[in-house]
Amino acid sequence: MLSVQKFLTTAAGSSIISFATIGPAAAAGFYSITELTFNPSDINDQGQIVGENFFWNNGSLTDLSTLSGANGSPLFATAINNNGLIVGGGLTVDNSDYGQAFKSDGTTITALPRLPYCATSTNLCLPTTAEDINDTGTVALLVDNRSAYVQQPDGTTALAFSFGNPGVDVAAINNNNKVIGSTPATGRSGPGTGVLSDDGNLTRLIGPGYCSPFSGPCFSASTTATDINDRAQVVGTGPISPPASTAPVHALLWNDPQTNNVGTDLGALGGNTSRATGINNALQVVGSSDTAIGTQRAFLWEGEMIDLNNLIAADAGWEITSAVKINNQGQIVGAGSLNGQERGFVLTPVPEPGSILGILGFGAFGLGSWLKRKQQQKKVSEN
Repeated sequence: MLSVQKFLTTAAGSSIISFATIGPAAAAGFYSITELTFNPSDINDQGQIVGENFFWNNGSLTDLSTLSGANGSPLFATAINNNGLIVGGGLTVDNSDYGQAFKSDGTTITALPRLPYCATSTNLCLPTTAEDINDTGTVALLVDNRSAYVQQPDGTTALAFSFGNPGVDVAAINNNNKVIGSTPATGRSGPGTGVLSDDGNLTRLIGPGYCSPFSGPCFSASTTATDINDRAQVVGTGPISPPASTAPVHALLWNDPQTNNVGTDLGALGGNTSRATGINNALQVVGSSDTAIGTQRAFLWEGEMIDLNNLIAADAGWEITSAVKINNQGQIVGAGSLNGQERGFVLTPVPEPGSILGILGFGAFGLGSWLKRKQQQKKVSEN
C-alpha cells in the first residue's frame, strides 16, 4: 500500500503535468483580495482593520474622527487588539495643540491617561502616540519621538527605553508585555539599532553587517525592529554584509533575540533591499522587497520569500507593493494599486483543499506550499 507521504511526493511530480492542463481562469489563487479605501496599519485575529482615521469591520467603515470624544481632532489609528480596542494618536484635549494618545471601542474616543509630568502642568506635555495595544489592554506609548513607555490599563506607566535626541521609534508590544522598537545613531556616529525591552531589561537587536562605533568609523545602515509575536520572535530590517554605505539592507528575523541578538537574513526578491514589517505566531512574516528590475513587491516569508502577487488571481487587476501586518489567521493587510489606482487591501487565505485531488488542483507550487504550511503548523503546535 502506498504511504501518504510517498503518494504526496509522487503527486508533487505528477501535479506539474496536471497543473499545465488547468487554464488560467480555473487556476485559483492562494488568497482572495478585498479592496480598502485607506492605508491599513493593523489587523486583529477577527479580521478587523484600522488605518489612518478609519476602522473597518467586515466591510463596514467608521471614521473615528466623527465619534463622540474625538473633538474634531486629526486622529490616526495605529493598532487594534483581539478585543476590538483601537489605539492611536492625534487627539486634542483641553484645547491643547499637541497630539495625545487615545483608545476607542469603535463607538467612542477616550484619551489615555497622561504621563505624571503632563498631569501636573499642560505646558510640560509632549506629543504622545499609542503605537500598539495587546490583548490585556496594555499599551506601548511613544512620547515626543524620544521615549517609549508601557502603560497598564489602570494608567500605571513605566519607561521601556529612551534616547536623548529624537529618533526613537516604538513598534509593537506582545501579550507578555515585551516591547520592541528602534533607537537612533549613537553619539559616536554608530548606526542605530533595534531594541527589545523586557520589563525594562534591554537587548540591542542588530543586523549581520552591524559595526560597533567603538571599533572605528561606522558606515553600516541602521537596524530597525518592527514587530514581535507572542513567542518573542522579532522581525525588522538591517545590514547583512560587512560595513559599507552600499551594503544590502534586508528583512531580518530574530528567532530568540535574548539569546542571539544578531538577526537572520530572510533574503529579497532579487533586489538589494527588503523590509519585514509583520509576524504572526505561526512564524509567517510579511513585508516588501525590491526586485532585480527595481520595482517593489509585497512578500510572504514562511521558510522562503514569496512574491504575494504570485498568490492571488492573475486577472485580479492588482499590483501588491507592500504588506504591513499578518494576523494569526493568515490574513494580510497592505497597499498596492488596483487598475492603476492606489488602494489598501486585505488578503484572506483561500480554504485549504479537503482532498488530495483538491491539493493537486493547486499545482506543484501549491502542493509544496501546502506541505510546508502543514509542517510549520506542526512545529508551532509542538512548541
